[in-house]
Amino acid sequence: MIDIGRYSFRCIETPGHSPAHFCLYEAKNKILVSGDHILFDITPNITFWPQLDNSLKSYLDSLDKVYNLDVNLVLPGHGA
Repeated sequence: MIDIGRYSFRCIETPGHSPAHFCLYEAKNKILVSGDHILFDITPNITFWPQLDNSLKSYLDSLDKVYNLDVNLVLPGHGA
């Protein structure tokens, strides 16, 4: 958990785009800081990483981790 003022973000490991990628989820305010995991105007780059057995599978598994979160606002790493 990362507590910042009135916000308490849960760290969710979401490898795929990069081996050590994390999203931050704030349940009370329904905010997901998705970084490069979920983008709106472009598709995240999924490439080979020696640390991951299968980058694409890791990415798809990571999408499953955040799919059912109750979210009203997604803050991506790029774009609006």
